[in-house]
Amino acid sequence: YADDGSKIPNLKKEIVASIEKTAGKTTPEDIFDYIYAVLYSPSYREKYKEFLKIDFPRVPYPNDKKQFASLALLGKELRELHLLESPKVRKFITSYPESGSNAIEKISYKDEKVYINAEQYFGGVPEVAWNFYIGGYQPAQKWLKDRKGRTLTSEEIEHYQKMIVALVETDRIMKEIDKETWLTPVSLPWLFPLVALRLSKTAQTWSEPFWTIPPPEETNIIIVPVPTLVRCCTHPQFSKKAYNVYMRLSSLEKTDLL
Repeated sequence: YADDGSKIPNLKKEIVASIEKTAGKTTPEDIFDYIYAVLYSPSYREKYKEFLKIDFPRVPYPNDKKQFASLALLGKELRELHLLESPKVRKFITSYPESGSNAIEKISYKDEKVYINAEQYFGGVPEVAWNFYIGGYQPAQKWLKDRKGRTLTSEEIEHYQKMIVALVETDRIMKEIDKETWLTPVSLPWLFPLVALRLSKTAQTWSEPFWTIPPPEETNIIIVPVPTLVRCCTHPQFSKKAYNVYMRLSSLEKTDLL
């Protein structure tokens, strides 16, 4: 925020300009929501999980205005759900039918019921919500375990039921995100930092764990077999002598880095 209380975008102007060439005039919030949606794509996480373990995520630019708008809208839904600001979280899909001490004693899950003690439970909790992971945690389980030995207030009972709605909706929206065909070969150059070797065509070697597009006939670039083998192909947006190639390696011997 500026001294006068106005907001100042914390985005690189060149990146915003590149996005707006494709998506048209946008806002910092729209860009954030677009990124949020991409990072919640199951296929993105699965395809690039090895890269995500060792470096910051690389987010592809949108392919067109429609795609950007669709993903930004889904990202906004996710953001509001995770902040519990969406009106949907107030439409409970669970129940808390039994009266009692509200003390969290022994936590268990059976037949869509989350028991907090011998008598009391949250009913109608879908298995997808109970087992859902965000990062390395299962929120529906961790939230209760962190409060074991405590007595839940009425506000906390409502909060937990809002969480369950948010988790179920997150699972639904993640499937919707994957329906957007945003991950195309045109997007790939922006996804990763890479290290490449210059080899003759007769010495080319191609690995297949991530990409399925065939190497172009004029390509004379391969990716070194580092912890996870990946491959790189030339692209019209890359000049022949100017490739973005950088990745941490433990060692390189007799290599001709581009």
